[in-house]
Amino acid sequence: MQKEGEKTHLFAATLSEKMGAVHQHKNWRELSDTLTGGSANDQFIYQTLSYSTNPITDFDPSQDKLVFTDLFKSQGYSSSNPIADGNLKFVQSGTSTLVEVLISYSPSYSDFSTFATLDNFTATNLVVGSNVIV
Repeated sequence: MQKEGEKTHLFAATLSEKMGAVHQHKNWRELSDTLTGGSANDQFIYQTLSYSTNPITDFDPSQDKLVFTDLFKSQGYSSSNPIADGNLKFVQSGTSTLVEVLISYSPSYSDFSTFATLDNFTATNLVVGSNVIV
């Protein structure tokens, strides 16, 4: 049960739905929503693959969580360290952090896709098992 003020944000659009929408937009940014969780504990839950890049304006590493459990499960991932396995990375980009997940487009082609941009955030503050759940 959520406490007053807590928010859960679900991202469940499928890859094919987003690919269809790409043709209607001039750039990737138009496919995204800017998210502001507020002051309570927030969970940003990614359930399926998507091309959406969601800027999160106020991610607090001591309270908020990025949750990739369903996303990795849907991809057949069963290990506990996606960073060491090369499936997840956090990239510092100026004052923001890009949260990138490896997507396999075909058996012969995989590439990283940015799932979230944490505004005014340092990448080293993300820790799998603490504020990043897989």
